[in-house]
Amino acid sequence: DAADDGTEGLLAPMGDGAIKQSKSGDVAVFLKLVHFCEALLPALRPSLLHRWLHVLLMDLVTRASRAPHVSGFAKLLRTLLQTCARCSYFDPPATSPGTSDAAPAAASEAAEARAVAGSADCNRERCYSMLRAYLVSLLARARRLKDELFAAVVNLLLAAPLRFVGEQLRRPSPPLVELLRHALALGHAYLPLALTALSALEKWMAELQPLLQPHLPALLPALREYLTVDASETAVATARVGGALGDKVGRRMLERTGNRRKRRSREQHSE
Repeated sequence: DAADDGTEGLLAPMGDGAIKQSKSGDVAVFLKLVHFCEALLPALRPSLLHRWLHVLLMDLVTRASRAPHVSGFAKLLRTLLQTCARCSYFDPPATSPGTSDAAPAAASEAAEARAVAGSADCNRERCYSMLRAYLVSLLARARRLKDELFAAVVNLLLAAPLRFVGEQLRRPSPPLVELLRHALALGHAYLPLALTALSALEKWMAELQPLLQPHLPALLPALREYLTVDASETAVATARVGGALGDKVGRRMLERTGNRRKRRSREQHSE
């Protein structure tokens, strides 16, 4: 119940089965804690968190399941999953002589993290089983969510471990692909979501291309408008998003526009 998972200061039941915040001060503190973790954890070496990842993930999954309308738990889970990706926690990299010198710093960091983990395979598998069940349940209800909660859940699902993504892509009509297509479509109006969706698509193409290939026909129509953005729209996008995030979105839009124009120029010359 709420008394067990620590959310009793954040939420209170309403008569119609919905929830509301019970103490605005506690909610403000919780949101500040979420923002603090989002800023701090990516700056830490993954090896410092490696031995605690399964504890943190399992605890957060439990709390998020008991308070499904609190977007902060989804944001914290996403931040932890990004740390998991940096140290290949759920996706151990294949070792080969040809890749040992490609990225020495990353390889050394991952090796250090695995050494600290020791005999943590059992904890990792138990954690993944719990996380997988939670992500599957999120996929089933993601499209029914709205506003900030929807954005937080989409960001979390698109940051899911490659192991989970690969399992989903092996299905004939994976809901994860439909969620990505929906995020790409909504990204025209909400650029941070577009950036998240494009980053996920690029990562899956790089790491899981054979599994993603059969689903590209369903995704490509959603990319059409991204390929027809001109420089003026890019400037507006940068201003709306702001800062480095807006610059990154703008650069990606310009790159895609430039590549499209180059292809047209080559086709005209060839004719």
